[in-house]
Amino acid sequence: MPGNLVDQHSLRVCIFSPLDNAYSETFIKNHITYLPFDKYILHGEDLANLSFRDKALLPPTLFNRIRKKILAKTLREDQLLERARLTSFLKRNKIRVVLAEYGHIGTIIYEACARLHIPLVVHFHGNDASHGPTLELLKKEYGKMFAYASSIVSVSRSMTERLRLMGAPADKIVNNCYGIDTELFQASDEKWEIPTFVAVGRFVEKKAPHLTLTAFAMAKKENPSIRLIMIGAGPLLETCKQLAKAYRIEDSVDFAGIRTPAEVAATVARSLAFVQHSVIGGDGSAEGSPLAILEAGACGIPVIATRHEGIKDIVIENTTGLLVDEFDIEGMAGAMKILAADLALARKMGTAARLHISTNFTLTRHINQLAGIITRSYQGSTSDD
Repeated sequence: MPGNLVDQHSLRVCIFSPLDNAYSETFIKNHITYLPFDKYILHGEDLANLSFRDKALLPPTLFNRIRKKILAKTLREDQLLERARLTSFLKRNKIRVVLAEYGHIGTIIYEACARLHIPLVVHFHGNDASHGPTLELLKKEYGKMFAYASSIVSVSRSMTERLRLMGAPADKIVNNCYGIDTELFQASDEKWEIPTFVAVGRFVEKKAPHLTLTAFAMAKKENPSIRLIMIGAGPLLETCKQLAKAYRIEDSVDFAGIRTPAEVAATVARSLAFVQHSVIGGDGSAEGSPLAILEAGACGIPVIATRHEGIKDIVIENTTGLLVDEFDIEGMAGAMKILAADLALARKMGTAARLHISTNFTLTRHINQLAGIITRSYQGSTSDD
């Protein structure tokens, strides 16, 4: 089928996402909202707990009819039913392409796609390409999924290399970093009266909020007027609150909790700089390309972060931000001191960051490229028809 004859709006695509309404997964919400297809959205962490429009995938009557048709004996009956349930859904709704959000989701859906000869696009995001226990557990399944998938989407150059080393065919991997709504995330001339750093993200090991907080405490010794806003929640939140008290800086740190995208945009745009000390966790967990780093640039403020995974692809060192090595707390504190002492430099870097993001990392660019990947996967499946 010639590429110019594909009507994307009528192409029926199933987006398979593990969670519904996860506050930290804006990138998946953007795919669901903006991809220009006839979209069917499935949620669930495994085949036994799939939902479509907040309902179980199949009603009991149809589930029982499928039970009678199962003849294979190689798997337990419940596993066969789960697979048949998914296969029936894809066939009944005439799905033409499946987009699996996260690598581990791809491993539970590729067999149903293969049974129906439906192209599969697997979108990796971070932990699914780095978390050691997960990679070991799913090693064989990843290999089978890589072999069947039409395309494998990476969000950074580091992730692309990780996937290649895991066995993903190089010609199937497409690097497509996330994009930002530059209408929502805009620069502002209005700044907090007190020089304020901002951090946005889950309080988890790979984002190392405790190290960001430690660096801030060191910088504050030289510049007592600075403050820090930390937006988000997670298992390390209480630890960070205790650290703030131990460092005697609790009056200068605002733990703001979870905020809406509009609230995040308003807070970030008024800040001096964005700070995040991302590291590779003890279990191998790593970032993909942190969306908050892109949002900060779109808001016209510089980024102070580590040379970690996709961050290196986003931040132009010494032009749109300052980067340090992982675990270099003194270096991060030094970067905070530099920008707190030179507001003109911070404004210059912020202006450059806004231009860089609005030119190279827009949501429109990201969605158009992903839509092209999905469309080409469909074209490839029909080329011999």
